[in-house]
Amino acid sequence: MALVNKKNNRKTLFEDDQFTPVLSEGLQPIAVSSKDYPSELIPIRLTEAILLPVSLYEETGMDDGYPIECFTNHNHPQLPKILENIQFQS
Repeated sequence: MALVNKKNNRKTLFEDDQFTPVLSEGLQPIAVSSKDYPSELIPIRLTEAILLPVSLYEETGMDDGYPIECFTNHNHPQLPKILENIQFQS
């Protein structure tokens, strides 16, 4: 139990404070069972397999980036080469 009733506000450190035990007469225990919750919260089996796509990321070091004009101008000569190197998921 972590419930402690303080009768007065003492200005002592936690280490120096004397613990006053809580009497169990005022506490009412409650019972909790798995049948109290719907079974949909914890499925036993999945109805279908979930595909987890994996992509390989390779660290290439510092990148100076690309000028914004490469992406805003669709006829930019470097754009096709840049798009080949970009990793994305659809």
